[in-house]
Amino acid sequence: MRLHWLVNYNFLSFSKIDSTNDEAVRISESGISGNFVILSNLQTKGKGTKGRDWESRAGDLTFSILLQNFIPVKNHFHINFIIANVIFDVLNEIFISYNLQHKIELKWANDIIVNNKKIGGILIKFITKGKNNFCIIGIGINILKVKSNLCNFAISLNELGVTINKDILLDKIITRFDMEIDDYISQGEKFSKIKNLWLKRAYKLGEFVHIWDGSQNISGLFSTLNNDGSIKLEISKNRFKNILFGDIYDHYLYK
Repeated sequence: MRLHWLVNYNFLSFSKIDSTNDEAVRISESGISGNFVILSNLQTKGKGTKGRDWESRAGDLTFSILLQNFIPVKNHFHINFIIANVIFDVLNEIFISYNLQHKIELKWANDIIVNNKKIGGILIKFITKGKNNFCIIGIGINILKVKSNLCNFAISLNELGVTINKDILLDKIITRFDMEIDDYISQGEKFSKIKNLWLKRAYKLGEFVHIWDGSQNISGLFSTLNNDGSIKLEISKNRFKNILFGDIYDHYLYK
C-alpha cells in the first residue's frame, strides 16, 4: 500500500476484533486525540444498518474511519454521501482497469449496489463528548465469492471478474476519501455538489419505491434527495413526504 494518508490518520490493523466501529467508539471514549483508520481481517460482531448482523470473512474488506472535530456537527450527514461517492468512484476505476462494464448504484441510505446486487455497505455513527465530536464511518466491501444462500441478492468483486487484495482496496478508498474531504472543506463544506453527484448515481431515482423507517413501510415515487440528506417521496399526486431515516426496501434486507 502507498499509505500517503498516514500523514492525516493513525492506522490500526487487527487480525480479529469484535467490530472496527466498536473499536472506534472505544477510542473516542479514551481521550486519545486524532483521526484513525481501523482495519480488521475478521470481525466477530460486525453490524450493518439498524443493528443488523454484517457477516465478515477474512479476505473481505471491513474497516472504520474515525474523524475527530473534523467538520461541524450540523454537517456530519454530508459524510455519508461523500464516502458513498468515493466508493462509487473507486469501484468504477477498478472496473475500467479490468475493461469491465458493470452498473454501480448508490442506494439510500447506506448500500452500494452493482448489477442490482449489494456489494457493500456504510454505517455512520456520530458521538459528542464534551467539546469534542466524532464521526465514525464503518465500511464493508465484498471481495470474496458470496455464500450460495446470498448469491441472489449479494455479489463480490471476485464474482465480477476482479482480483484485488483488500489492503490495496483500502488504500484506494482512503486516498480518494482524503482528497475529497480536502476539496469539500476548501470549498466551504457545501452539500450541493455532493448531493447532485450522488443523485446521478442513485438507485431507483424516479421510480416507485418502498421505504422501511424502522416501524412502518412508506411507499411513493423517489423524487429527489433533500438538503438535509432525507429522501423525498411523492406518495400521491403533488403530495410529498420527507423521510430522514430508513432504507429503500429490498428483499435482501427484509425476507
